[in-house]
Amino acid sequence: MDGAAGSARHRALIGASDSELVDGTVAFVCAGLDAGEPVVVVCSDETTQLLQQALPDRPQVVWTAWPDVYGNGPAAAITAVRRLGV
Repeated sequence: MDGAAGSARHRALIGASDSELVDGTVAFVCAGLDAGEPVVVVCSDETTQLLQQALPDRPQVVWTAWPDVYGNGPAAAITAVRRLGV
């Protein structure tokens, strides 16, 4: 799923397994970093742990908990992302 808020891209990824989720997310994150784009990853604590193991030493990636962004609905999510400065 792609969407737009300013010049940002939004991608949702659903994998049939943890490895599919990790592989797809790592490829997307690395492509964004290689292009010099800001990268914010919003997911559950469990998924964050999986992804952080696969993306070590990437201090430029901003990790945000799902409830902090999407917990109060779409309008709050837009505000939360804007506060991140991306």
